[in-house]
Amino acid sequence: MLPTYPKLVRDRQNRNMETVHARVRQLSPMIGLIKGHQLFEGRSSAIQREDGKLDETPIHRASGEVTIKREMLVDFNEATVERHLEEMAEQLARGMSEQFQQRMNEVTAETGNVVDGGGKPFSEDTFLDGMEVMEHNFGKDGRWKPPTMIVGPGMAEKVAAAGEMSAAGNKRLKAILERKRDDHRRREAARILVG
Repeated sequence: MLPTYPKLVRDRQNRNMETVHARVRQLSPMIGLIKGHQLFEGRSSAIQREDGKLDETPIHRASGEVTIKREMLVDFNEATVERHLEEMAEQLARGMSEQFQQRMNEVTAETGNVVDGGGKPFSEDTFLDGMEVMEHNFGKDGRWKPPTMIVGPGMAEKVAAAGEMSAAGNKRLKAILERKRDDHRRREAARILVG
């Protein structure tokens, strides 16, 4: 049996994982927007909401598999490794994206943050209805922090084609943001500070 070099093996494993994670973020940018942390055990994660409700998030497996065929060592080069890592990243990105979208659908339906256009074409009213049901964040200076929109390719084209908002749409958006800014201030004032 050939000797192994644990430090080299560890370094290569780390490099492979970094490559896969970076590629997953490229293939599925919405996954890249989410801060992650490692859970070493358990089948779910839970957050206790301000109203005392315990919101449990089940953990689902996302994985990638490749079959590595036996071949001459001289033929098993960096390009071969990269091809296998790419294949795994594609599988992971697909699985994680599906889980993310499913969870977002569940949460938005549960909280009532769903706007159904009723089959009508996308319009500024549809957009503003969505802004109305959302909770918004503001900086310490009171400036609005616009939310990130995640839409499919077809919808992205429709949003872009809708163009600039009308004067009436801008007026409605301004009124929505004023109400949401007041809501944000009340939430911040009601927070229980530690210490």
